[in-house]
Amino acid sequence: MANCALTTSPTDYFSEGQYLLADSAFLPMENVVPAYRRQRHQPLPYEQNDFNRHLSGVGVAIENCIGLWKNRFQSLRGLRLRIANKQDMVRATAWIM
Repeated sequence: MANCALTTSPTDYFSEGQYLLADSAFLPMENVVPAYRRQRHQPLPYEQNDFNRHLSGVGVAIENCIGLWKNRFQSLRGLRLRIANKQDMVRATAWIM
């Protein structure tokens, strides 16, 4: 993700105070808030575990929403586009519209 446009040009994608929630595979950055990682043989503190639990719930809700959209709009099932720049975003938006 280090060479991704979201991290190299975050002002093109984010307004002040906006960020992405991510899983623990991602590193924390200015606009990326990942889940906490458990250290080897160490449990997470309650607050961090609670944050991860809430984050997981949001992820499930998002996946369910995407599934509902794909069932409602069958053309989305064929949308296999990696959004790497503004042109890709325009293309995906045009596909949806």
